[in-house]
Amino acid sequence: MGFDFSAIIILLILAIPMFLFWRWVFRKNESKAKRVTLSLLLTFLTAPLFYGLLILIWVFLSSYYPNRRFDKKAWMTDSDRRYEYTHDLIKSKLLIGKTKPQVLRILGDHGDTSQTELYYYIGFRPEITGIDPSSIIIDFKNGKVDTVIEEDK
Repeated sequence: MGFDFSAIIILLILAIPMFLFWRWVFRKNESKAKRVTLSLLLTFLTAPLFYGLLILIWVFLSSYYPNRRFDKKAWMTDSDRRYEYTHDLIKSKLLIGKTKPQVLRILGDHGDTSQTELYYYIGFRPEITGIDPSSIIIDFKNGKVDTVIEEDK
């Protein structure tokens, strides 16, 4: 394995406009030698910070997804984006106290069933570390929904 120069190249690409910016900021107040020295110093300090900020913004944007109100039609038609509806489904307690046939009418029969639980695939959440699909588990006690939890695999 060799050394990866991509971060250095990105820093250099960011450093050039930053150097020009700092040189412009100090254009009137300092001598040419002092302006270049200050610009270089501030460029070496701020370019890595700016690069880190760009990475944080990328992480936030790539892991964002909306939490939508539960919509039966959308739930049924787009199983890969069900994760957008699970927060509302759990928070609203829509399924609590319902029987298995009632749950199947609301969520459809696309889940894996067992005696005391239903599992529904909700898709891959957009997360940096999310490489496995998620699901919700609907647990029944005495024939009625007791808990609904989201499970990350």
